[in-house]
Amino acid sequence: MVGDLFERRLVLVSGKGGVGKTAVAAALALEAARRGKRVLLAQANARPRLGRFLDARDPDETVRELRPGLFAVNMTPREAIHEYGLMVLKFERLYKIVFENKLTRNFMRAIPGLDEWAMLGKAWFHATETAGKRPRWDLVLLDGMATGHFLAMLRMPQAILQAAPEGPLTRDAKAAQAMLTDARACAAVLVTLAEEMPVNEAVDLHRALTGELGVTVAGLVVNAVHPRLFLGERRQAFDALAAAGAADDPVAGEAVRAARWRTSLRALNDAYLARLEKEIPGRRAVLPLLARREFGLAEIDELRGHVVAGLAAT
Repeated sequence: MVGDLFERRLVLVSGKGGVGKTAVAAALALEAARRGKRVLLAQANARPRLGRFLDARDPDETVRELRPGLFAVNMTPREAIHEYGLMVLKFERLYKIVFENKLTRNFMRAIPGLDEWAMLGKAWFHATETAGKRPRWDLVLLDGMATGHFLAMLRMPQAILQAAPEGPLTRDAKAAQAMLTDARACAAVLVTLAEEMPVNEAVDLHRALTGELGVTVAGLVVNAVHPRLFLGERRQAFDALAAAGAADDPVAGEAVRAARWRTSLRALNDAYLARLEKEIPGRRAVLPLLARREFGLAEIDELRGHVVAGLAAT
């Protein structure tokens, strides 16, 4: 059941750039909030668009409530490192002495993957954060970066454990690694289009997550799928119209050519849907292409219904 997804503490959303990750993350966050969850949608250095999707102001580096029960933060590496430094050193003045001198800044810029770890570490911290005696958040959704950067981010805890001496950094990396690989606490939702390059990346991402990284994949979301045209009797009528030479008529011919083009787009989608069915097992949601001039809360809510219905199916 899709309810299992919302019982996790941390849900990761990723895929190729431009496939609609943020829209899917917003739809999941909206659904979780409607189920009575206190949700934090943590974005990884994202472009401003989430506010438009949720009819609210765009999130910044401060955690803010965008809708009832739905909070958001746009994590940046600099602010994430600042927060982590304060957690370790406890005092702002000591943080500035240690982290904001020229030598330290130059050294930190030379550390590969530090920015990715800072943002992943911040998401992990929020997933374990408490308020009094209970978790502050019922669910943290990480609206992750595109595939390559996302995988680099998830590889950082293991890299730290292999390279760094024992201390606060390795302690936190070990705890983050434990959460990422705990199927009861963490799962990933992959997002793709039914097109060649996004599907290739989705297959590679699934393989890396479930193999090398040991992260559970809870489902696949295929976004912006073209509708099927002319089913049943309508298809027969369309074939008859085309066979009768309608293409020779300037008006009817243009309509026939447009219909053939739309039908070919859906056929292409179907071919990649079949490949995804074969290579990425498990639950999937197929979202329709919403050809709208504006894309806001109503559209996210419409997609939310498709995401929940698809990920709930066996």
